[in-house]
Amino acid sequence: MSCLSLSKIDEYETLFDINPPISDARPTGTLKIVICKDCNIPGTTHGLDTWECPNCGAFLEELIDNTAEWRMYPDGSRPESIRCSTVVNNLLPQSSKGTIILSNSNSNYSMRRTQKVHSWSAMTYKERCLNNIFQDISLRSLNGCILGNVTKLAHEYYKTVSDLYIARGVMRKGLIAACLFMACKKQGVPRTCQEIAEIFQISDKWVTRGNKKFTELWSRAGKEHISYRDDCQSMDYLARFCSKLYQDSGELLSKSRDVSSICKKNSILTQNTPVSIAAASIYMATTLLDIDTKVLRSDIAEVAKTSQVTIGKCYKEMLKYPQFFDSRIQ
Repeated sequence: MSCLSLSKIDEYETLFDINPPISDARPTGTLKIVICKDCNIPGTTHGLDTWECPNCGAFLEELIDNTAEWRMYPDGSRPESIRCSTVVNNLLPQSSKGTIILSNSNSNYSMRRTQKVHSWSAMTYKERCLNNIFQDISLRSLNGCILGNVTKLAHEYYKTVSDLYIARGVMRKGLIAACLFMACKKQGVPRTCQEIAEIFQISDKWVTRGNKKFTELWSRAGKEHISYRDDCQSMDYLARFCSKLYQDSGELLSKSRDVSSICKKNSILTQNTPVSIAAASIYMATTLLDIDTKVLRSDIAEVAKTSQVTIGKCYKEMLKYPQFFDSRIQ
């Protein structure tokens, strides 16, 4: 009988891992322990997030896969159909994991009734209310010509604040309007309180109260303060205002942006709101372009939802710096 050398034995141990090296490193994090209710002993897992009892062999817990599940049903008699399961919505997590019953025009009354009852029971009361509010925000945003990414961000904002505070009545509408107001502000397409109030058909004072409540709840949730996307706040209003005032809005918009940029660089009108600065910039641009007879101050005030007196005061403040507006905009 031939004897194996020590080097060969070490090679075999390494190959088959007979005596693996002992390491002092311990797994980080919290280990999950699942107890069998019948045997009262910890279960074992073989990976894939599945636990079973080593005594009775019962499955203790199994993770549900939330990823997309593709199904292909190729059939020679019909075109190939590929279907995918519904993606889990983080805003409505419980309803996203439910099932749905489909029906067509040939379905009888019992089938349609079953579908209706199933849709009622498939969604909890809390998520049904949230879903109705999300649909209301989406519809009003569509009517108010607001982009889809802003609408989705407003849904996330309302989900965050609704978990901390239950609003009722007009205050709920004000809080919903505040979510859309803050979403527009975050995405760089801000709207005034009057415009948001017009979209939701409420008074602008409720939008203001909703903004105050939203700021309080947002701070309580530990979120960062929502600010404008960049420092040029007044410029975000110019494109929308100019398009409503003058047909050839390109030249008016360019001149208004120049005026607004000069005000920002030289710290002019620092005490006024961005809407007032935008309205005054447009009015100054109309005088420089000699179209102040076509675009009146009253029209600018109506579009910007501000007063003519405010525009006049801002315009007089600009006239105190003729060296900026006469030499740099010509």
